Amino acid sequence: MNILQLGLANLLYTGWSDTADRWGGSYINSFTFFEVGVVKAEHSHSQNVADPLTRRRICQNVHASKKWHINRQIWDTRNASCSRWLLDLKPSDVIQVFPRALYPGWVNYVRSVRVELYGNEALD
Repeated sequence: MNILQLGLANLLYTGWSDTADRWGGSYINSFTFFEVGVVKAEHSHSQNVADPLTRRRICQNVHASKKWHINRQIWDTRNASCSRWLLDLKPSDVIQVFPRALYPGWVNYVRSVRVELYGNEALD
């Protein structure tokens, strides 16, 4: 099967910031985000977490918000920036999503994450 599209949705809030009065509710100076990575099937017996050097950033979070937000991302093979990444996925590869906070004190509160793959049968 060839993966043609990856849909990602996460429900989160980012909490407190000492600059919330200036940047709160915007994406400026937000140091929380999500990354996606893959553990390739051929490495799954020796590696259970995607290599941080091969992860890709999914989205930046809203700066200092205590409201739950939904981030939705669609990666598609028609987009050159993610086409190779999607086309390299194989059956039994493991897709992992990582909530990240760059600095101590920054927190990425996550209620849920959903990953959906859409593809077609490969013709030989």
